[in-house]
Amino acid sequence: MFLCQLGSNAQLSLAELKAVLGEDQVTALGQVAALINLPEDTTVQELQDLLGGTVKIAQVFKTLEKIDQAELPTVIEAFLIEKVEENLNFAIAELGRDHLPVIESKTIKQSLVKKTGKSIRYLGTGRTGVGAAVLLHQKKVIEVLVCRDLQGKTYLGETLTVQNIDFWSLRDRGKPAAKHQRGLLPPKVARILLNLSLGQDSLRLSEKQNSYCLLDPFCGVGTIPFEAIDLGFNQVLGSDISQEAIENSFSNLEWFKREFADQVKSDQIINFFLADATQIDQQLEANSVSHLVTETFLGKQTPSLEKIPSIAKGLGKLYLGSFKAWQTILQPGAQLVVIFPRWNQLKQASGWQDLVEKLAHYGYHAKNEPIIYGRPGAEVSREIWQFELKK
Repeated sequence: MFLCQLGSNAQLSLAELKAVLGEDQVTALGQVAALINLPEDTTVQELQDLLGGTVKIAQVFKTLEKIDQAELPTVIEAFLIEKVEENLNFAIAELGRDHLPVIESKTIKQSLVKKTGKSIRYLGTGRTGVGAAVLLHQKKVIEVLVCRDLQGKTYLGETLTVQNIDFWSLRDRGKPAAKHQRGLLPPKVARILLNLSLGQDSLRLSEKQNSYCLLDPFCGVGTIPFEAIDLGFNQVLGSDISQEAIENSFSNLEWFKREFADQVKSDQIINFFLADATQIDQQLEANSVSHLVTETFLGKQTPSLEKIPSIAKGLGKLYLGSFKAWQTILQPGAQLVVIFPRWNQLKQASGWQDLVEKLAHYGYHAKNEPIIYGRPGAEVSREIWQFELKK
C-alpha cells in the first residue's frame, strides 16, 4: 500500500486519484490523505509526475490499530534505526493528528544517537515535516509520514516521492505571454482536469498509438493545451474568441517547446485558432474531438451582488450555445470537464442545475456533482463539472 498526501483541495485531489487508478484502488483517509494500490507496471515516481493534486507519496511500512500514542516514537525509532549509515537526516510529517500531541522527535533523535553513536539530525518543522524543496533537493532525508484515519487507525509510511515544485513553478510563471493576475488557472489544476477526463488512460496515454484529440474552446494563454501536450494527446487544439489570446498561446507554445522539448512528440498535431465557442462547429470536422476540457468565460472576478442574476443569464446563454455547437464535433462517448463560475456571495448550492438539465436533452450526461475549487476569500470560485456525450 501507498499513502498519498492530498493537496490543498482534498476533494479535487481525491477525485483525480480515483479517476487515474480506479475507484476501488483508492481509500480516502479523511480530508488529508488516501491509501492507494499502485498498478504493477507503474512506478511511484511515474504516478507522482502524472498527478497535479498529490503532494507526496509514501510506502506504508506499518499499520497500527487504536494504540497508545506513547508507542509511536518506539515504532518510528525502530524503522529509522535500520536507515542509519554514517549519519541520518530525518523528518516526521503528521496528517489527521491535529487534535493529538505532537510526536516527540527530540526523544527519537536522542535515543538514535545513544544506540548508534552516529550523527543524527532532525529536519522537521512541526507537524508538516519538511518542505517539498528539501525533499526534492537535499539527498538522504528520510521522512516518516504518519496518518491517522477517522476510525483511529494509524498508518506509517516512508516518503518516496514529492511534487516537483520547480517544474510546476516554471510551468506557472515561466510563460512569456501570461497575465499573472489573480484567478488565472494554475497548470496543476489544468493537469487534474485532463486526468479527470482521461481516467485510467492517463497512465499510459503517451505510450499508445492514440487518436485522442483534446479541444479547449476557451484556451486563453494555453494552460490546458500545454498539459495535454505533456500527457501525450495525439492532437491538441485551442481556440478563443480573442486574437490576443491566440497570439499569446502561440508565443507560449514556442517557449514550451524550448523548455520541455522532451515532452513534445514529433508527430503531435498542435494548433491554436480564432473561433467563437458557439460557432466552432463551422471550423472543425464532425466527430473529430474525443476530449473537451476548458475553463469557460467566468465573467467578472468581483461582481456586485445585484448584477449576478443578469451575469448568470448571459453566461447561461453562452454556455448552452457552446454545448450545442460542440455536439457536432464531439465523438460519441466524448469526455468533457468544464468549469462554470460559482458566486460565493449567494451562499447557495450550484446555480447551474437548470443548465445541466437542459444539456441532458442534447446528450450531455453529468457524471458528478460539481467539485468546488477556489482561493480563500475569492468572490468567484470554480465549479468543475464532468460530462459524457451520449449521441
